[in-house]
This record gives sequence, structure tokens and C-alpha cells, in this order.
Amino acid sequence: MAENLNYEAKGSKCYKNATENCDKYGRLYDWYMAMMACPSGWHLSSGKEFGVLKDAAEYLKANSDDWNRSGKGTDAYGFSALPGGYCLPSGNYFDYIGSRGYWWTSDNIGGDYTYHQRMEFNSTTVILVGIEKNTF
Repeated sequence: MAENLNYEAKGSKCYKNATENCDKYGRLYDWYMAMMACPSGWHLSSGKEFGVLKDAAEYLKANSDDWNRSGKGTDAYGFSALPGGYCLPSGNYFDYIGSRGYWWTSDNIGGDYTYHQRMEFNSTTVILVGIEKNTF
């Protein structure tokens, strides 16, 4: 997949509800939506699959000024990761656009929690973080 997923699943969001953010960064999904939004033949990576790239954030991040404070990467692998931010489960609080990008894993910790991978403008590491499944 050569671009951020922008499939309009029911309940998905654009950062700050602005369509231009979906066009640029892709849509924000909670974990349940993300599990269903992948096109045929694609899947959410497991933490183990994504973990192979743990020290590769610099090579995965887009070579773009969309990353704050010169935090862009080299995009050596064509992944073109962008810092699209996130939205809390309440649906009213958006944060971190320009600073962080988030990618769900297919892992299910149990109950209301799972993992996502995070890249930050000031780091060359992909970070695995436990989070509520209803976060966007």
C-alpha cells in the first residue's frame, strides 16, 4: 500500500473533522474499524511483524516537512509514514498532528486494550504502546 488508508468506514474520523486532513494523512480509526478497513489481501501487522522495523523509524517516515522540527525521515522503504496524530475515545480531543503517527497492530491484549505502533518527530525508533481499542 503506497498511501495512508482513507477508507470512510462508519465512525472513522478526519483529524479535527477536516476533510483535508483525511486527504493528507488518511483517516483515523479505532481498533475495531481498523481491523475491518484493510483492503482485500492486506492486514494489520502484528506487533511482532512491525517490531522487525523497531529501529527503522528514520527510514519509514516520509521525507516531508509535515514532521515537526525537521523530524522527517528518509523514506528509504517507500512507507511514507506521516504524523497524522490521534483522537481520544470521546471523539472531541485531537492531538499530535505533525509530531506523531500511530498504526494499530492486530494484537489483542485482552479486554479493552491492544497495541499500536508510534513514530515521533524526535525519534528514530518505532515504539510499541498499549492503548484502549476505542482510541482513534
